[in-house]
Amino acid sequence: MQRTGMGSPQFGQTPPPVRRERLAWWYALTAPPDPGPTASPHERDQVRRARLASIILLGLFVVLVPSIPIDLADFPTLLITMIIFITSLISVFLNRRGNINAVGYLLTLALVTGVAFIIINEPQGQLDFYYIPLYDLLIMPLLIAAALLPPINMFVIAVINSLFIGIDLAVQPPAANFAFFAPHGRISSDGYGVLLRPILLQVLVAIVLYLLVQSISRANQRADLAEKMAELERLEAERAHQLEDGVAQVLQVHVQISNGNFRARVPYLQNPQLWQIGNSLNTMIARLERFAQADAQLGQVQNAAHQLAMALRQARSGTPFRWPAPSGTPVDEVLDVVAGPQPPPGPLLGGPR
Repeated sequence: MQRTGMGSPQFGQTPPPVRRERLAWWYALTAPPDPGPTASPHERDQVRRARLASIILLGLFVVLVPSIPIDLADFPTLLITMIIFITSLISVFLNRRGNINAVGYLLTLALVTGVAFIIINEPQGQLDFYYIPLYDLLIMPLLIAAALLPPINMFVIAVINSLFIGIDLAVQPPAANFAFFAPHGRISSDGYGVLLRPILLQVLVAIVLYLLVQSISRANQRADLAEKMAELERLEAERAHQLEDGVAQVLQVHVQISNGNFRARVPYLQNPQLWQIGNSLNTMIARLERFAQADAQLGQVQNAAHQLAMALRQARSGTPFRWPAPSGTPVDEVLDVVAGPQPPPGPLLGGPR
């Protein structure tokens, strides 16, 4: 057979060995099993997201576990580390059960809470100018949402982060080196820059991630469609191969029948429609075989009856004759009545009995 499509193997060739993924052991512990090649596009997307969540959880464990001994000297940081660590353990259980959205919401909530807790618990409870870059850490929940949640959630998280930034700048007491408000309670020009920079960063990152996720989603849909098309081409080629092989077997049986071999039969064919024809042909061959046997037996009866008639005519005319030998046909019963028991072959007699 010819190739059925781009990258599809030819019939009779051994398929290439499946490459085992390096993180297969981790996927087996933390992600749902592979649904197989017959899975729907939605199930494939769930598996992809679950495996991505497994990689994110593995990265969190790699970062969190070594930091626990270091954070023992700082209780607030240790508390946040343990909250994120416990949340990650719960997420492993949920991810294994296929609750990908729940994993995304839990991790997002844990990271937003952790970053907010760190910012609020700055030294002396005051908002220091040097801690402003911590607002940029709120990008991490956006990345988690882009990887695990429906795209619209990124804008929701960006709005929540922006509200937290604005409320924190307005409510938390500023340190001496931080002049967010000008005299008379108005926001200073530097304050506007401090307020707008992290908020604009949230909006821009959310837009870029949304477009990126949408592009990846469309690419995955095209890949799934191409894979489905390749599978359909393979199945169609397999059916064509079965049809060609079945037609050849049926034709061979026809040739044997035409040569008088009524014992030929069509073997079981994998193509259901063609097997119906083959099964019907086998039934017809069986009937033809019985007809052939009946025809052969009729020929034997006619031959035995002809020989018996010749013997009777010779006996009637007084010509020496010999009774025909038993033929294994119903004529033998007539022969027994007419001639009586005769040793085969019958004796040569001089006249009628």
